[in-house]
Amino acid sequence: MKTFSIKEVLGVGWKAFRENISVFITFGVAMLAIWLLEQIGLGIANHSGAMKPALSALVTLAARVGQIWLQVGLFRMALKLVEGQAISTDDFLKAHGDFLTYLLASVLYGLIVGAGMVLLIVPGLYWAVRYWAYGYSVVDEHVDPVTALKRSTVLTQGVKWEVLAFGLAVIGVNIVGALALGVGLFATIPLTAVAGAKVYRILVARAAARMTPAPPAQIGRPIEAH
Repeated sequence: MKTFSIKEVLGVGWKAFRENISVFITFGVAMLAIWLLEQIGLGIANHSGAMKPALSALVTLAARVGQIWLQVGLFRMALKLVEGQAISTDDFLKAHGDFLTYLLASVLYGLIVGAGMVLLIVPGLYWAVRYWAYGYSVVDEHVDPVTALKRSTVLTQGVKWEVLAFGLAVIGVNIVGALALGVGLFATIPLTAVAGAKVYRILVARAAARMTPAPPAQIGRPIEAH
């Protein structure tokens, strides 16, 4: 029996996008601005000059920091939406207490998956799926990077094939968004983030149910009240 339906969680994401389209369009504009800043940094690197490499590195670094900032905000909005809470632009524009933790967790995740890819790819895919939920754990539970990875290991235990299938579906949806002149990403990125938050919540509930001890079996027939 499947733990979750990919179609249903994507449906949750699409509904959330439609109901909060103004916030997500603003998010998309911010995302586009960060992308343009990164392109400027890359463009500077292609010109000659003694200060060009340093300036290019500075601009590119600022763009990468902005990307991480928006990612944390996107996870925050996604988690709030699956919990039935309202969202606003403050959720991705204002200060994020989990920013540094998420940044470090992302670096650690990238190193682990990258090392796995060097080892004939399969280990990399396995670790990518195993630690998939680290970002949601950081934003949701405010845990340190190592704890977030360990938490993801617990959540994905026994459902790695399902998580892999969901990940492939997410990639496919975002490819379709990118093919629509890139404009489709304004919808598909928030949509898949909310769908991921829904999967995360389902896996959290599943893990909690597995850890809850079963009530002791009743011996004999219950005593009837007189």
